Amino acid sequence: MTYWIGKSTLFLPKVIRTFLAERLNLVDVEVDISVLTEPREIVFFFYCDSEMDESTLLMSLKICRNLSKSLVLFHDGNLPDAYLESDLVYAHIDLGSEHALKKTSIVIQNLEKETGISLVNSSTNTSPQNTSNNVGDRVSKESNAIHNAIDFIEANFTDNLKEVDVAEHCHLSTQHFSRTFHKVVGSSFRDYLAEKRLVHAKSLLLESPQVQISAIAYQCGYKDVSYFSRVFKKKTGMSPGTFRNFRGELKIN
Repeated sequence: MTYWIGKSTLFLPKVIRTFLAERLNLVDVEVDISVLTEPREIVFFFYCDSEMDESTLLMSLKICRNLSKSLVLFHDGNLPDAYLESDLVYAHIDLGSEHALKKTSIVIQNLEKETGISLVNSSTNTSPQNTSNNVGDRVSKESNAIHNAIDFIEANFTDNLKEVDVAEHCHLSTQHFSRTFHKVVGSSFRDYLAEKRLVHAKSLLLESPQVQISAIAYQCGYKDVSYFSRVFKKKTGMSPGTFRNFRGELKIN
């Protein structure tokens, strides 16, 4: 299978979406970047446009750096060159270009030729020996532990979750977990949890305009609405109410 991170394939131009669907077993995971720690996969597809929070892409690149993995980046032509020229981006495809379909085809052919892996069946046909050669036994163990941690965070981030809780779930000391998490993910547990809650809060603010901000704060794991508002404004440059009113499009000088 091929993991698809970011904006759903449903928003791709029809000709690109049809082409990919006929050739790849795509799995939409949205912003669940925990799939990047999957030891049997080395290449992931990522769709980021101007409406998407770049922090998800940044964190994905950090994880790829630490686990020797790559992204095939689809975009709308508005991403900064710093992303497009990154050595972690195997290839980038501007969906607004008239050559987007041709380049997509070339990228898929080159990937299968250079990696020797069928993208359709990569999750089932890669032997344990090849996996070991790709990421190493030690890195594989670390990524498995953090993959387990991220799954646990995903299921519990709306609760009063603490780092010690996740460390205990992974059968690691808090200190060892903290070091390993930062090494693999490229971010501290606290920052990762805050980002996870922020993405969820943005979604709730836009999709549920009738729900009070205090209720959304609670649904995102914050018991203090004032603290939630401070964190939200620090990360986005605007209050939750302003973000909702302007649908996140207010330009802050």
